[in-house]
Amino acid sequence: MNIDEIDIVKKFQHLVDQEDSIQADALTLLLKKLKIKRGLKVLDFGCGDGRHREAINKSGGKWFGVDLISSPELDSMKKVIGKSVVFDGQILPFKNQSFDLIFSLQVFEHVLNLKTVFGELARVLKIQGKFIGSTSHLEPYHSNSFRSITPYGLEKTMEIAGFKLERIKAGIDCFSLICARIFRNLLPNFLSNLINKIIWSPKGSLLNRIIHFYGRIKKIDKKTLECIKLQFSGHIIFKAKRI
Repeated sequence: MNIDEIDIVKKFQHLVDQEDSIQADALTLLLKKLKIKRGLKVLDFGCGDGRHREAINKSGGKWFGVDLISSPELDSMKKVIGKSVVFDGQILPFKNQSFDLIFSLQVFEHVLNLKTVFGELARVLKIQGKFIGSTSHLEPYHSNSFRSITPYGLEKTMEIAGFKLERIKAGIDCFSLICARIFRNLLPNFLSNLINKIIWSPKGSLLNRIIHFYGRIKKIDKKTLECIKLQFSGHIIFKAKRI
């Protein structure tokens, strides 16, 4: 493969690693970090119903949740249990450098003032603190989403706010997300659920599995293969550092 033929491969090879995985997961990445260093104060930005609280606390973190006063998910969920607060979309109600680590799972595509929010996250995170999460890249419109964020767009937005992007990986692929949406709208529930279990497997979504299998046959190096997955990713997984 001529690396110059694929722009995203050429641009992001320095941000992917040699791990031989089919698909990345932000929560798994976070919990690995917490198990290495326990006692970290973790801000779960966009915590929803607090579903990650137990996993974070059990892994040695100290969970704090924050979410908007109202959102489609939050309005339909149970009250958050634990140390959680509401957010007005502008100013986070925490002092400077309050947290060791920030976690955010599929939130930023729903944020209107992205520059403001990233600036606030940088303010409340300690210098050298880690920022781990995921956001939509090529995912269809959903739940009042404002945007999709490219790997390059994520890197530049982080730089402006005071973060350095350290790692970026492919989450579920866009093909599987698009197909899941089509099947939910056009097929009976039992049939769409059956098909979606095939294309949206915990072991890796369908296109990611195909790319991974092809890469092994062709003996494509792991970094190049990960960047190929990034081109077609519905979600992107990231780790950054506050500088």
